[in-house]
Amino acid sequence: MKNHGISSASPASPPVLSAAVQRREAARSEPPAPPRPDAEVVANAKRRTFTAEYKLGVLAEADTAAAQPGAIGVLLRRESFYSSRLATWRRERRAGILKGLTPHKREV
Repeated sequence: MKNHGISSASPASPPVLSAAVQRREAARSEPPAPPRPDAEVVANAKRRTFTAEYKLGVLAEADTAAAQPGAIGVLLRRESFYSSRLATWRRERRAGILKGLTPHKREV
């Protein structure tokens, strides 16, 4: 059987690095990554509640923003609202339901 230049001896153990070489290697390596945030979903999600003053303020801002194209979209994105929330608040304001503009407990 031919060897083709490959040694049949057992592979040599890796060389032992001196302390200075180990320090240089450690300095060259990347710093450890920061710990990842916990991705677990909170078990008790809480609905956002809004005071009547806040709702009326947002509605007033939406009414003034209606004159400029795209301004209501900017308001909705900034406040993280859907347009249906504004529509509901406008309907309640038109009907004079101030009680509807205050937060209340949901019946389950």
